[in-house]
Amino acid sequence: ISMARQGTNEGENRPSLDLHGVAPDRVEARLEQFLHQARIGRKRQVLIITGRGASNRTGAPLLRKKVEAWLKANKERIGLVQRQVTNQGGALLLDLSSASASS
Repeated sequence: ISMARQGTNEGENRPSLDLHGVAPDRVEARLEQFLHQARIGRKRQVLIITGRGASNRTGAPLLRKKVEAWLKANKERIGLVQRQVTNQGGALLLDLSSASASS
């Protein structure tokens, strides 16, 4: 997994994970690996790009729902402090606690 950088308004860079084209059954493994790397790198904020679901058959955000369910189930373990839907529903901005870096 590459720790791609996404610029913020303040000019800082934050790691991002783009899940476009990832099979739904691989999403959890990709999240796990990406967030593990973020913790090792002591990142406080990451962006998970899920897309809005416009290109799937139902037009519903399937990946985002899967990502949100996984984040909710693993909130304490990954040190999730807050999440926000961004990019018109196509991404999730995650704030991670500093304590998550030591796990």
